[in-house]
This record gives sequence, C-alpha cells and structure tokens, in this order.
Amino acid sequence: MGQITRHSGFPFADTETLSGTDLEADIAAIVTVVNSDIDTANIATAAGIVNAQLAASTLTTARMNASAVPKAAVSTQSAQVVLTTATTYVDITGITDISVTPGSSNDIIMMWYQADYESGTSGGGHRFTFSVDGTTLSQALQVAIQKDNGDPNIHINIHYAVAAGSTTAQVIKPQVRADSTSDAGTLVTGLHQVFSVLVVPIK
Repeated sequence: MGQITRHSGFPFADTETLSGTDLEADIAAIVTVVNSDIDTANIATAAGIVNAQLAASTLTTARMNASAVPKAAVSTQSAQVVLTTATTYVDITGITDISVTPGSSNDIIMMWYQADYESGTSGGGHRFTFSVDGTTLSQALQVAIQKDNGDPNIHINIHYAVAAGSTTAQVIKPQVRADSTSDAGTLVTGLHQVFSVLVVPIK
C-alpha cells in the first residue's frame, strides 16, 4: 500500500464547480486506506500507544515479539545413572540436552541441575558443571564427595548464568567428571534428576 492518491485533476480551485467523480475518487481513496490499508509506512515514526490506551489483560504472549518473551525448558530423568570415572568432563547420560535460541545477544541464559548423588563403596567424588554450545563452564564447579555408600545421599544443586553472546541456537548440557579414575558413583534411582534452562530477555 502507498499513501493516499488524489484524483487526476487535483487540487480543487476557487470558484470551481466540484465534480462528483473527483470528490468520490478522493474520498474513496481515504476510506480504503483507513479501513484496510494502514500499515507501518503510514504511521508516524514518533507515534506511540500509551499505557492508558491498552485494555487490561489484552497484551498476550502470542502478540509479543518472540525476542521479548522468556524461553524455558525442563528435562528430567528418574533412572539410576552410573557416573563416569573419567577425569575430564563428559555429558551426563540419560538427561536430555536443551537447545535454546536467544532473542538478543544480551539475553541471559540461566541453568539449573539437581540430582541425588551416591559414591561407590570405595568412596570418591565427582564434579558437576554445564556445557554451553560445546564450551565447558569451569566456573560452575560443584564438588560432591561421599566416603562410602552407607552414608546418606548428597543432594547436588548447581546453577549458573551466562550472557547469550549471540542469537543462534545454543545447546546446554549438564556435565560431570570424577576426581580420580578410581572414583565411582551413581545418581540415585527413583530420585529425579532435574535439568532446566531459562532465557531471560534483557532490554
């Protein structure tokens, strides 16, 4: 759509007998624009909708720009998981990775992981962290150590946040490593692992 188009003989002149055809052409053009063709190009740059002009509870998530809406995902697992004895970080098995697409590079990606940990009979310990798009976050380390499996389970609860840095899809994973190759341990059966990610839009 364009701007309103006048009749071919415009403008009307003083003392001119106004033509019904010309008047109808001009009025019809205005009606067409107002009724069906108002778009971004026909709204002044400085125009805005003030708060008082919005009816209460009418601005729904569906009407908001996708980049302005927080994005969340949760993955759970209740089966027993035998943890790695490797001393380098690996993905925790049995828990689904979460992929998120930030709306802005300034968005904050927040991540949480919790589970119940039990070491093997020989004792030992593990460290838990996250991987963001292939990069392991050494800052998020959580040490879990238990002398033997007769002791109460240890509840692991770690969380961390990073700036998105880009608007491309990013895969988030919880990871674990053993303190030594002799360390054994499990994530206890029947007690859910819970892994969640939240992307918070930042203005």
